[in-house]
Amino acid sequence: MRPTRPRLGSGPELSSDALSVGCEHEYRVVSPDGPLDFRELIHGLALGTPRLDPLDPYAYRAPTGSVLTADAAEAELALPPTAVEDGFSASLAAHAEAERAWLETLVPDLELHGHSTHLSVTSEVANTPEQAQDYARSFAPALMLLIDGPDSLGLLVRPRPHRLELGGDYVRGRQLQAAALFALGSVSSRLKPPRLITRIEPGALRYGWYVDRRAFGPDLYATGRRTLLTRESGGTITAQEQLESGWELVRDELRTLLGADELAPLENAVSGKALLPCEGADPLPGPEPRRPGWALAYGEAVRERRRPGFDVACVLATWELHVFLVISFDRTQRLFACYPGSSFVEFLARLDGGELDAELSDRLRRPRSGESLDSLAKTRSPGLWESLGERSSLVSPERAIGGDLVGPS
Repeated sequence: MRPTRPRLGSGPELSSDALSVGCEHEYRVVSPDGPLDFRELIHGLALGTPRLDPLDPYAYRAPTGSVLTADAAEAELALPPTAVEDGFSASLAAHAEAERAWLETLVPDLELHGHSTHLSVTSEVANTPEQAQDYARSFAPALMLLIDGPDSLGLLVRPRPHRLELGGDYVRGRQLQAAALFALGSVSSRLKPPRLITRIEPGALRYGWYVDRRAFGPDLYATGRRTLLTRESGGTITAQEQLESGWELVRDELRTLLGADELAPLENAVSGKALLPCEGADPLPGPEPRRPGWALAYGEAVRERRRPGFDVACVLATWELHVFLVISFDRTQRLFACYPGSSFVEFLARLDGGELDAELSDRLRRPRSGESLDSLAKTRSPGLWESLGERSSLVSPERAIGGDLVGPS
């Protein structure tokens, strides 16, 4: 059986090959008696179908479209990737506030303390170990000033499949906007500020590179903009000058993607009109909590559906891929519908509108020929398959702590 490949397409917000920025926020969950381990709480929160992500036993896709999981003892909220277009940084910050408010409703008797922020930028030019190290020696101190507070440890730079992940302290509002804008521009840029003499270390818990607050010699968070950094080419430069140098490169990159008004939170942070996190809390209010309408499609993906003659349920859900089980009422005939990226949006719209009822019913009745969705290569295009292999074989390989790729290739 040749897999069916329906005509698909979706709006620019969800295009699978579009430039996008992902945001994850981690929170310590605290009771009156002290911190709690969120791994011991999450499965009791009635969040829906578990284990839709084959690599994360704690992950749940929320009705809001975000993913709630546990990263060690902390609660982690991951937003769907936000497409880069005018207003994206304000939308991302407002969305993060809305998801925090939703999480607070799940644990009303507990407190959430912001723990960390992870920003991921889609990239095919900065997601190798060598390119990540290069980022750590050039752009890192500028981003560290934009994302880390006075008590932060440092920055984690992680090459991931099709993206670069940058992990720092918990920021929200305009400070989150500034950090997201700089992350986008710096990862996208093919030009870099002066390389610095930097002591970088392998990540302790996950593959990547850790840049300590003292990786450049002096304590970056103690002296902030005044910190003296040493160039690889010789001589010194202040952290403020390095920030301004990075900003000049980022500004040119961002102006090709966004309107000038979009850059104000970052421009104000660089110029000193707005405080850096290590200088104190941002006194300017951030955007009001608001969830973008397109994000709800990710929540709709995991809702079970009943159509004439068959049921549909999601059996795998990541940002890169959705797989749906299509099964007859008597449970004797089944298919698996595979949709990479955001192509699931049109599939669900056509499914809910009844356009696929006849086609899927006919396919369920056809004789079996044994075609199985069992490799990463088979997930690159939409298709219908008769059986499903190991779900872990359908996701992009990650790097183990030693640097080796683990998973399908």
